[in-house]
Amino acid sequence: INAGLAVSTAPYVVLSNSDTEVKTNGWLEKMAEPFDRYENLAAVGPCTDNIGYPVGRREEFPLNQGFIALKPCHTQSGWGFDVKMSFWCVMLRREAILDVGYLDENFSPGLGEDDDWLYRSYLKGWTAGVQTDVFVKHLGGASWPSREERDRIQKRNVEYLKKKYPQVSAKALVAGFLTGTLSRPPW
Repeated sequence: INAGLAVSTAPYVVLSNSDTEVKTNGWLEKMAEPFDRYENLAAVGPCTDNIGYPVGRREEFPLNQGFIALKPCHTQSGWGFDVKMSFWCVMLRREAILDVGYLDENFSPGLGEDDDWLYRSYLKGWTAGVQTDVFVKHLGGASWPSREERDRIQKRNVEYLKKKYPQVSAKALVAGFLTGTLSRPPW
């Protein structure tokens, strides 16, 4: 992925798993639209019906409601946005990529590189959101040879996140970003 990010000169870059199917005509234009309105927007994800946490699920974000910016959370236990966001399908702003840097390849082949990148973007003042006018079907599971392998890699990568960010509580990293249950901000 990083090799592609390095050679691309486009203002926006889409990362997408191989098990996705776009269901919205004009989806690229619709995904790019919020970047014109929010200068600090780093990442936009679509809605789907098959993801293991709230961001983008139709139950949490009904379709055709326009762009919804995620709210930053500042709690005693950590940092982040009010719901989990994942890069199974995401559009990133080139300027944010250059500012934040590439994905941390220590997470290869996946699981956690999105959390890490979003945390680094958050620290630099960037935000993220969901474009509910775009629906992308996520079949799920095709990225991993088995559930056991996925679980093993996830466990390894959670430990790496905890070592990389010891100032952030394990509760915020694991409970918050892997399940999307960070506390809502008090405002």
